[in-house]
Amino acid sequence: MDPGSWKKSDSAVFKQSPANGVYATGHNSFFLSPDGKENWILYHANSKPGQGCGNTRAPRAQKFTWNAAGEPVFGEPVRDNVPLPIPPK
Repeated sequence: MDPGSWKKSDSAVFKQSPANGVYATGHNSFFLSPDGKENWILYHANSKPGQGCGNTRAPRAQKFTWNAAGEPVFGEPVRDNVPLPIPPK
């Protein structure tokens, strides 16, 4: 965790997706699949705008990748009720 290895982006690298009905994304953490080959982001979000930071935020997870520069590529938050593949063991 060398502070010199980090750089601040000019804009959010993972944000809400009104097109997918995902709002107020936040409090991210990361984990590897059981086989250690996939990277996953764990975060929470709301399913409607204006719900704030109350009890409507729910945990969510999805796989992400890395670009050639070694930066994470999170994509868009996945819509509710979309089945995700189980990470490989």
